Amino acid sequence: MKKKQEKLFIVVAMGLVIAVLYYNPVENNYLNLLLAGFSEVDWDEVKPRNIVENSIPITLIEKMNGKCKVTAYKFDYIIDHEYFIRQNELASQLNYDRENETLMLSCDLLEGEKSRLNVWYVLEESPKHATRYEYFITPWEQTVEIRFNGDKKTYKLTLFGTVGYNELRYATEENAIVVYPAFTEFAYKDNGFYSYYRNECDENCLTVKISDDFTLGYTSSKNGFLLLQFLGYPYVTDIEIAKNPDVLKSYDKVILLHSEYVTRAMFEAITNHPHVIYLYPNALYAEVEFSEENDTITLIRGHGYPDQSISNGFDWKYDNTHPYEFDTDCEDWKFSEIDNGYMLNCYPEHIIAEKLDIVRVMKEL
Repeated sequence: MKKKQEKLFIVVAMGLVIAVLYYNPVENNYLNLLLAGFSEVDWDEVKPRNIVENSIPITLIEKMNGKCKVTAYKFDYIIDHEYFIRQNELASQLNYDRENETLMLSCDLLEGEKSRLNVWYVLEESPKHATRYEYFITPWEQTVEIRFNGDKKTYKLTLFGTVGYNELRYATEENAIVVYPAFTEFAYKDNGFYSYYRNECDENCLTVKISDDFTLGYTSSKNGFLLLQFLGYPYVTDIEIAKNPDVLKSYDKVILLHSEYVTRAMFEAITNHPHVIYLYPNALYAEVEFSEENDTITLIRGHGYPDQSISNGFDWKYDNTHPYEFDTDCEDWKFSEIDNGYMLNCYPEHIIAEKLDIVRVMKEL
């Protein structure tokens, strides 16, 4: 009888302890932490400052019995972080091979040959869901929103995860400005300068209408511009510079993209600025005249006009069009110093969001 009473007492006591712990107002008592380990995270209950969000690109290597081996470049950046308490658990769960930088995932999770692995975790000091983590797979592309003249348009930029980007975000002390090459964008449109170059129309095509209806493309440095927008860099269009060339004097650093067509005043404002990053070759290649009244640009000189012997319209000694404009792989990229800044020796449009060292070096110049 005594043993039965003792067992009953122990059961009741344990029940009381569990009840007290469960209903204890202190969120992070040991029972709640234990229970949290077996429940999904309600991210709405966690304050944003207590959440760390990471993502890396993953690419399918091979399939094996329903499991997929994928690349895991920079996964160590996530699990080796001092704030991630349960990193070993995640590494084991995903069969992380540190030496070969691979993971094993269920093939059903993948979004195709290329996907994005997201890892979110809660900081230890969080009142709710402390140290909990989740991983999930999303499509490869990430959408970046940018604003032109008060109108918001959404463009797609393929980012290679989030690891490595945060350290490259724009800092106000940089006091830098990015120049969006609007004139160049419109020069490349149908019935524009290139229609004339191809003998598809007469000199009427050398005057083109411009507007604030930008489309962004390869020739106007779409990926470079969107990446810098994603990183928080402010920008100005060359339309604004044409109206007021002195605007560049307010900045310590000017980041030039593929600004192939510029006015004489723009050329002088850029080349007289003491610190310009020429991030794309073929910049400042031809002179145009801007009519603010008619919203047009007209080719004046350069790119074989008005004479085939004329290459650079400003006879600029630092013109780096050939051969760098056609090096799109950027395998041997480097910045070279000139009188008023630095020039990249390749056209980085296809790789700039992946080869982050280009932006990292640019920030240090």
